[in-house]
Amino acid sequence: MKNLIKLLGIFALVAVIGLFLTGCPPEPDPVHEWGAWNVTTAANCIKTGSQTRTCILDATHIETEVIPINDDHDWGEWKGTVTCETAGTGTRVCSRSAAHTETNNNLQPLGHSYQNYTETTAPTCTTEGIETGTCTRDNAHTATRAIAIDPNAHDYQNWTQTTAPTCTTAGVEAGTCTHDNSHTTTRAIAINPNAHDWNNDYEVIAVATETTDGIKAITCKHNKAHTKNEEFSGEYATGTAGLAYELNNGNTAYNVSKGTVTSGAVHVPAYWRGNSTNYEDYKPVTGIVQYTFQNTSITAVTFAEDSQLTTIGNYEFQDCTRLTSITIPNSVTSIGNRAFSGTSLTSITIPAGVTSIEFYNTFSGCSSLTSFTVDGNNPNYASQDGIVYNKAKTTIVAVPRGISGSVTIPASVTSIGDNAFYYCTSLTSITIPASVTSIGDAAFNDCTSLTSITIPASVTSIGEYAFNNCTNLTSITIPNSVTSIGDAAFNDCTNLTSVTFVGTIASDSFSSTYSFPGDLRTKFYATDLANGVPGTYTTSNPGYSATWTKQP
Repeated sequence: MKNLIKLLGIFALVAVIGLFLTGCPPEPDPVHEWGAWNVTTAANCIKTGSQTRTCILDATHIETEVIPINDDHDWGEWKGTVTCETAGTGTRVCSRSAAHTETNNNLQPLGHSYQNYTETTAPTCTTEGIETGTCTRDNAHTATRAIAIDPNAHDYQNWTQTTAPTCTTAGVEAGTCTHDNSHTTTRAIAINPNAHDWNNDYEVIAVATETTDGIKAITCKHNKAHTKNEEFSGEYATGTAGLAYELNNGNTAYNVSKGTVTSGAVHVPAYWRGNSTNYEDYKPVTGIVQYTFQNTSITAVTFAEDSQLTTIGNYEFQDCTRLTSITIPNSVTSIGNRAFSGTSLTSITIPAGVTSIEFYNTFSGCSSLTSFTVDGNNPNYASQDGIVYNKAKTTIVAVPRGISGSVTIPASVTSIGDNAFYYCTSLTSITIPASVTSIGDAAFNDCTSLTSITIPASVTSIGEYAFNNCTNLTSITIPNSVTSIGDAAFNDCTNLTSVTFVGTIASDSFSSTYSFPGDLRTKFYATDLANGVPGTYTTSNPGYSATWTKQP
């Protein structure tokens, strides 16, 4: 019994192992419900195509198959005796392969193939247009067809102005279509800058300011900025705020003073009316209170174009060290002593009416002044290259203190006036023409940068202090033509080491008062007390105590 049980266990074990080794029974093939074939790539006469279908039950199940090459040719035109209107024979070639051809000996007329239509008659807003096409098989065959009416194809003419343009707005004009006069349109007419509508009365368009007079004009009704007949309104420029005014003794004119103005730019008006608002109360400003602007920090001075100022008095702008520009009005006839002394003016114009002026004093200490300009109508003075001459340009009257470098004196000059180059400390050389006969007093005084000078043989007199304090001069030649030398002519020329006298000079015409530093005059007359001895004199110890020796 036990053996039977063991045997049954063995059989059961073998069955389990067999079942494990053989696995489950196979599943049956799935059943598809296919949709229609969809061509994805068409086949033709030279290549295969492809098509797919999708299972309706499961869209992820897709089947693809090849479509074999077929007879799908892309035939060209028949070529032969056949035409678009007559039967005949012809051959055509496949565009995909020239080896694929087809011949037909009994072709019916091919008919027309009209293309390349061209407009021959444009459509309008009321009528159709026409276009003509050419048969691609025979360009002698043509056909026409209509072009639809274009509702926008108007021909507007007969324009009529309905609203006139003005100086500020465009006008309007209306046009009628020549195809249908019920069709109308409008368009703008350009602004006409001259189409003003003027008011009858004047009105003020600009009130007076510090520097400008008031203006009145006839204005346009369309735009007040459009004006005509502009003229003085009766209100004069007010001048710089803070200036004060004093009536003269006859109460007929005003003199201006600085008032509260001590710095910045200053504008002096032509007329003043005090606190009055009546135009009739204006009186001219003809003078400046003496000393009023002296030593202030003003920087510029201008006067009204119609200024009535007649006089710039003594010391008016002295030591205004920040004053760099001033416009002197044409009405001025007199400029006083030291009026602009010590200012920083760089240029100045002398009006026609100023016929007498002490340039040396008036502009003393103006080291920045580089140019004088004289009005061409001035009867007494003229200017050239920034230098003032007498009207005939025979005498140098004044040279601006700030002139620098080299200066060549014109050949018309016969005289270098007193103080002409006084304190021109940046002057380095001067060319004096043979026309010059006299060098005036202090003509080159304090020209401390002047290193050399040639006095021409035409010069007969050298004035007092003519070359005083020309500290960079080291040598000088006094030509034979010189007959007189003034006091201190070469005094303070502390680096002068060589002086040549070409000729004699009468002792009573050669000043004994510091004409040269040291004992030069004494040595010159040492052996000829009346006329001196020509020659070259040198010193090794230049300066006030120089000892001079005549060279052999």
